[in-house]
Amino acid sequence: MNRRTHKDDILIGPNNWITFISLEGRHSDAVCVDYYLEEVWPFLAKLETLCVAGCCGFDAFDFTTDAVIEALKDEDPGILGHAFDQVINHDTRIGIICHSKY
Repeated sequence: MNRRTHKDDILIGPNNWITFISLEGRHSDAVCVDYYLEEVWPFLAKLETLCVAGCCGFDAFDFTTDAVIEALKDEDPGILGHAFDQVINHDTRIGIICHSKY
């Protein structure tokens, strides 16, 4: 498989992709994660090496294993763990309005 076949997917390694899931017609199922990105932005910024998010969105980030391992070297695992735990256990009853600055 090549990049053209995986046009909207996120490359995470050689021949490994996170498959794009369309929210067309399902926007009510979307979860606003911008609130949670605040804590992990320094980590994510280290992955923003291929372009800038304002231009290329997720394609600006290098989510390959080697890039993630390198970016994690100086990060506090407690802060990242807490932030990712919040996203995973997101309570949809919390009214968070999404105003992305990323």
